Amino acid sequence: MPLHKGGKRAIYSLSDYKIKWTEGKEVTEKEWTKGEAHWHYAVDHAVENIGDTDARFLVVTRKDLALPAAEGYDISQDASYLDTDHSENFFENDYVRLIEVNIPVGEAQPMHQGVNRLIYSLTPYTIKYTSNKMETKEATMEAGAAHWHTADEHAVENISETEAHYVIFEFKK
Repeated sequence: MPLHKGGKRAIYSLSDYKIKWTEGKEVTEKEWTKGEAHWHYAVDHAVENIGDTDARFLVVTRKDLALPAAEGYDISQDASYLDTDHSENFFENDYVRLIEVNIPVGEAQPMHQGVNRLIYSLTPYTIKYTSNKMETKEATMEAGAAHWHTADEHAVENISETEAHYVIFEFKK
């Protein structure tokens, strides 16, 4: 990619890859592994794949709009604290928190809180979603699908024949 602008953003690696990274006049080589995440501030940059594999990564940019309020949110009631068997807070800084969720077939997460968040599906799956803000519903996601959830209290049950594997992006500011 030629030199271009980029906003504040979280990067999630979908494959192993090696790139040449240009930021201003500084050029470095970086290697990322599938499932790793990192943060970039808003800077002009260029990226060139210099490895032997396709460089696949997800870029989630924080817009300069106010985030919807998540009143009453208690991080100790978040799934990454209440359900460590299925979820892990694997990246966090002052701007974003990323949580990886793996729910095997037939298993469920208990009722827990979630802030306003973007969900990115890594595998295809069908879940039963129970929320304090809507009726219980079933939702089928394809690998590569992204969708937005507003803050709520909810439970998730995997009712498909495949593991439900997804990443949650929670912007803080």
